Amino acid sequence: MLVFELSNIKKYIGGRLILDIDRLSLYVEDRIGLVGLNGSGKTTLLNIIAERAEPDDGRVQVYGSWEYITQLDEPGADNAGMSGGEITLAKINAAMADHCHFLLADEPTGNLSLKRVEELTKRLRNADCGMLIISHDRMFLNDLCDKIIELENGRLKEYAGNYDFYKKAKALEDEQRWEAYNNYTAEKRRLTESMRRLKEKAKGMKHAPKRMGNSEARLYKGEIKQRAGDVARAAKIIESRAGLLEEVKKPVIAPSTCITPPENRRLYSKIAVEGRNVYKAFGSRVILRNTDFIVTNPSKTALLGENGAGKTTLLRMILDGDPSIRCASGLKPAYFTQNLDILDPSKSVLDNVVETSAYSQAMCRGLLARMLFFGEDVFKKASVLSGGERVKAALCKIFASDVNMLILDEPNNYLDLSSMDALESMIRDYKGCLLIVTHDRSLMNLADRLLILENKEIHAFQGDYWEYTERLDS
Repeated sequence: MLVFELSNIKKYIGGRLILDIDRLSLYVEDRIGLVGLNGSGKTTLLNIIAERAEPDDGRVQVYGSWEYITQLDEPGADNAGMSGGEITLAKINAAMADHCHFLLADEPTGNLSLKRVEELTKRLRNADCGMLIISHDRMFLNDLCDKIIELENGRLKEYAGNYDFYKKAKALEDEQRWEAYNNYTAEKRRLTESMRRLKEKAKGMKHAPKRMGNSEARLYKGEIKQRAGDVARAAKIIESRAGLLEEVKKPVIAPSTCITPPENRRLYSKIAVEGRNVYKAFGSRVILRNTDFIVTNPSKTALLGENGAGKTTLLRMILDGDPSIRCASGLKPAYFTQNLDILDPSKSVLDNVVETSAYSQAMCRGLLARMLFFGEDVFKKASVLSGGERVKAALCKIFASDVNMLILDEPNNYLDLSSMDALESMIRDYKGCLLIVTHDRSLMNLADRLLILENKEIHAFQGDYWEYTERLDS
């Protein structure tokens, strides 16, 4: 059963053609993952299907009922006191309460614990409806989707299969792009060199040798003039061929930038943060009950726990100077929060990053390039950024800050898959103390130490996430 169909859709934002779609259809048996760079128009496309936005041209035909799990909604009074994961779970439960013909979902695993992601995957597998899903969770896309659609430069391209199949196909395309670029540059160099040699040859043929007599010189000049003309024409032909070469642009590679806290911000204490008899409750609801923990320095520590276990609460207690928690002398943390309130909407992306940076503007631009902000993109106002672009800009601001500890609360939410790879490399390259809350298994595995919130207590594990899961299974 066909549940919706789009034809000849065009959508402009700020004069830029962001969607240029000939056709997109969804059937009730389809499980489609929608991928693309942040700002490419993925959420805009879902909003058009859900009648939250109007296309500038084209037709949207909907043949059945639908539900929409959104990402960056404004907080309502009924969400007060709820964690990010609890809010996401509430959206999912509301959307799946009644049967529908198709489901639109924009980052439905955002903030969900691993257990909740597994539960959601099973629910969606068993759901009798079509699905169009935006997600940064590669394993989620693998487990659920039978087709991947990539949105790039406003156009859609379909790949039959799950995310792993899509990645293999993209890797092959990248190889072909590099081969085409290398062939183009080699041919251009060959033609340019041939043209240069012919022009030099034509120049050297203009004068007769001095030993020739006048009659011989006249004959020679006539012959040489003809030969020089032939050479010049040959050079022109080659020049024309060079001009007709179809340009192949060099594939983009994000630069690598090692991020080390400034010398005057170095933290020399072996313990960055220490909690003793930590207690926290909201009314009668106890979150932490007289538990201890330490964050060692230097380390990359991941904070694990179910939704509502108190992970964000513990981060806030550290930052707010709770009496039961002691921070090392000279500790200066930067906090990436899920509400992205560190960005000034009236300033450009670059100005937002530079204003609190301990590094040069060139270094800041390098960080932004790693997060795929190239060229004029760095001068965009923060107010016009998409959800994923706001996350990337905030992360660059955090990583460039004049601090010696990063505290990241779900930094991967709303990032596209290319940006996820960039974030992983930035975390890997960071040389300071880092404390991270994430439900992404790849990011968890970058940590060398875990703090697990369970049964209102905090337990430490020395090792990475895969070692921890192996220990649980043994």
